[in-house]
Amino acid sequence: MLMIKKSHKFRIILQNLMVILQPLELNVIIVEMIMHTIINGTSNMWSHLKVYKKFPFVVDKKQKILVLEPNKAGGELGDRSVGSLKAIGYDYNECRKALVKMVIIDELPFNFMEGKGFRIFSRTLQPRFDIPSRFIVIRDYLKLYVEENERLKESS
Repeated sequence: MLMIKKSHKFRIILQNLMVILQPLELNVIIVEMIMHTIINGTSNMWSHLKVYKKFPFVVDKKQKILVLEPNKAGGELGDRSVGSLKAIGYDYNECRKALVKMVIIDELPFNFMEGKGFRIFSRTLQPRFDIPSRFIVIRDYLKLYVEENERLKESS
């Protein structure tokens, strides 16, 4: 007895197989099986690979990166440029704030970040940064305006 699992993707293949097997008089039972994409898919493999440390796509999101930050003043050594090492972590909100400041300082249009060139450039700089839409940038712009306005009122 031959058992064949049937899924909606293989319906045509199974029909052709039935035509071939009928003259051979084999007992064929077709089992209707609904494939669940999470249980029967490749997600178990991906969840295993996320834990496996040697897999190249596993990136610890809490891992900080060492960056050489140059000193603004010459320092003790005179005109030699000596910097200091600094551990920097990725913060999505800081990236959004920096994007808003870039739009303000350079007087860029709000749809600038929706261009293909900017998306390629920012993906190269920081692959984890999902570029917000122009509406989110406008909202952040207004929030920054209110914060700066309140800060100026308090200082005067």
